[in-house]
Amino acid sequence: MRMRTPVGVFLALLATVWAAAQTLPAKRSDNYDANARDGRFDLRARVDGSVDFYIRGAEIRYRLRNGRPPTDEGSEYRQELPRGPIEGLNLEQRDGRNPIRITEEPSRRNNWTLVLSIDDRQGGDSRYHARITWSGSATPGPFGDRPGGIGIGGQVREAFDRGRQVGADDARRGVARDYRRHGQEFDSRSERSFQRGYEEGYDSNRGSGSNLFDRGVERGSDDARRGLSRDHRRYNTEYDFRSERNFQQGYEQGYDANRGGDRTVIDRGYRLGSDDARRSLSRDYRRYTTEYDSRTEASFRSGYEQGYDAIRGSGSITGGGSSETREAYADGRRYGQRDAQDRLRPDYKRYSERYNSRTESEFRRGYQDGYYNRP
Repeated sequence: MRMRTPVGVFLALLATVWAAAQTLPAKRSDNYDANARDGRFDLRARVDGSVDFYIRGAEIRYRLRNGRPPTDEGSEYRQELPRGPIEGLNLEQRDGRNPIRITEEPSRRNNWTLVLSIDDRQGGDSRYHARITWSGSATPGPFGDRPGGIGIGGQVREAFDRGRQVGADDARRGVARDYRRHGQEFDSRSERSFQRGYEEGYDSNRGSGSNLFDRGVERGSDDARRGLSRDHRRYNTEYDFRSERNFQQGYEQGYDANRGGDRTVIDRGYRLGSDDARRSLSRDYRRYTTEYDSRTEASFRSGYEQGYDAIRGSGSITGGGSSETREAYADGRRYGQRDAQDRLRPDYKRYSERYNSRTESEFRRGYQDGYYNRP
């Protein structure tokens, strides 16, 4: 006899997956209409790998199976996905080089979550656009109206949805689970619905705040070690506007704790290697044994040899322009090599503070030589 998984157990497992999944932003469309019977939800994202998207209400989350995290391309909705049975559910793929599949339709068993899957294995990302439409709800919603209805039921549903959003925010910020601190959000008629929404939103996102903070610490630490600027916004696919502050705090803590790590050793080696090349000394990092130890020797050597070769390769050991332009070339080459290693798109202007109107052309030339590994 085949054993069936109890619905409660399945929902608990789904809640765990939902809480662990990452968030993509989605906004209301210009023609948003909460009272419309027909609904539409447009998922737009760039995908490079295999990913599952979970759509519930107005939220999009994803679970990356392999590859790079997807990035938002302007997802929006005319109406939130109903939290109840749906009539006429349809998926129209409007963009993307591989199929978008519905792997699970909304049901009570999965807490009314639509699951879409994309497998993109060609290398490099591709833009995908899935348009989900539906014609209405098969049965009345949990508040006595069809989803998006009007009257008292619609007001109560609005309180539930607002409570769910507020609860999710509190969980992400690590605040205690207490809906009553938001008393201005409900009245005596809507309090119970607000409480139910709040508790569901909080429980679905419990732990996500600390996870997001920890991920920020990890990203900040990596950036500091790699010598990148202190800017949490380069990871804007990792958070949404509600959780940005939590991620930013973790990022800045991780960055500050690791500032001056191996990247400082590399930079010190780079400067000394550049100096030796200008002074026509031999290419030997070991004359600076006091600048490194056994743990940092490889980093120092790498920086030294990059700096030495950048000056030698520029033809700027003697003559060939002012020391200011030689420095600009060497700096540009170093940042170009770094961006190539970090797989950033080539753009020397992100370092505009490193050059002026007199040195921009040399910095740009050095950056391009470094990025494309030109001799």
